[in-house]
Parts: sequence; C-alpha cells; structure tokens
Amino acid sequence: MSTTKFAVVPTQGMYGSGDNVRVARILSSLQAARESAKRMTVSYQSYMSKHGGSSGGYRVIAWDQDGRTISGYSLDRTPDAG
Repeated sequence: MSTTKFAVVPTQGMYGSGDNVRVARILSSLQAARESAKRMTVSYQSYMSKHGGSSGGYRVIAWDQDGRTISGYSLDRTPDAG
C-alpha cells in the first residue's frame, strides 16, 4: 500500500531552473509539513533580513519519489500539495 508523503521544498527564487534542488524535509502528514514549511520560512526570512531581506521561503509538495532531490525545472511546475 502506497502512503503519500509530503516534501518541504524551497520556493522559486531560492534556486535556478537548471539546479538540482534538495528537499528540506519529507513528512507523512500534510499538516505537519505545512507547519514545518511555515517555521522554516520564518527562520529563513529572519536570517535574510540581516542581509537585505528575501521573499523566499518553503512550500509543500506531494512526494512519491525515492531520494531527496528534484530538478528545479520540475519543481517550478509542481503545484503545492492540496
């Protein structure tokens, strides 16, 4: 039986379309993944405020792959998890 996992990934602007992007976290709960993405975004933006700021952060996508990387090109076209 396949269980849907959810990956916390960087938002556009934190990587280039030609880059391989590393998944920050993989979780089995959509709610937990959303909470993690929110905390990571707050932390990242707080850190970046010392360097001029950033609108970047983290979002959640459905994850059914082995491994922890995805191409930026694919990630650009992957919708947020429902």
